[in-house]
Amino acid sequence: MPNHTHALLLVNHERPAVGAITSRVRDALDSLGVKHTQISDGPHETSLVEPNGATIIIAVGGDGTILSTARRTAHTKLPILGINAGRLGFLAQFDVDSFVSQAKSILHDNTYETTSHIMIEASISSKMHPQKYLGTALNEAVITAGPPYRMIELDIELDGQPGPQLSGDGLLVSTPTGSTAYNVSAGGPIIGPGSDVFAITPIAAHSLAYRPIVVPGSCSVVIEVLRANDSNDSNPDAGTALVLDGHIVSSVHVGDRITIKRADNAATIVENPQSNYWETLTTKLHWGHEPRVDAQRRNGEAGK
Repeated sequence: MPNHTHALLLVNHERPAVGAITSRVRDALDSLGVKHTQISDGPHETSLVEPNGATIIIAVGGDGTILSTARRTAHTKLPILGINAGRLGFLAQFDVDSFVSQAKSILHDNTYETTSHIMIEASISSKMHPQKYLGTALNEAVITAGPPYRMIELDIELDGQPGPQLSGDGLLVSTPTGSTAYNVSAGGPIIGPGSDVFAITPIAAHSLAYRPIVVPGSCSVVIEVLRANDSNDSNPDAGTALVLDGHIVSSVHVGDRITIKRADNAATIVENPQSNYWETLTTKLHWGHEPRVDAQRRNGEAGK
């Protein structure tokens, strides 16, 4: 019986081990009679990818590659299978060994589960430019103070209702997928996958009263810039900016309004049945582990 699966491989060649991993992936596809085509990918790629008959997308790289693949292919609504060739591999649920061992059930028998991950649409408007920027993100959108790192001031609206003003180093709006990234480092909550919510987390707020908040995914968050750090001719990279999935996409200035909402398209990620989210959270991000320095100190004292 012919195999009608067509895999589109997005490969980040910047990773040292990616050549050998990709070779094993292609061998597994060939052994199953799976048609496949390959294009380059990486954290800095922005152009949309057309499916051209593909039925599944296989991304080979680190978590940055998965983020890039989601942004470039969400419009196709195809499932994304991530194979880790990086360091952490939190989003890429497969290593090459687990992929090869499960390739038949996934690509021949089509017996796999997926999770839908909501994405962010972020836009910037000003009096002179009704839409000066529009982009998407899988992890988070961040308004960051930027050099010379003076405090900025932001006014927040939620679904058209006035919210608080924030003075500090910035603000981030995170999806559940991104809740374990910059968001958790900034003190935001971890949110389980598949949830239809956003976390709004201040960055170094100049107030003890400002806490992260979780809002429905249907919520429209509008941030008006009241005070910002400006770029200049001698340092064009300075200044307050909008950052999507770790990449500066646009400078922002006083009077700009940044609208952040759920994107029309979601990322569909193929689940690895040999692992689960909570296990990954515990083993890779050390959720619930006691601090290593204190544990080592106690162990040393106990041995005296």
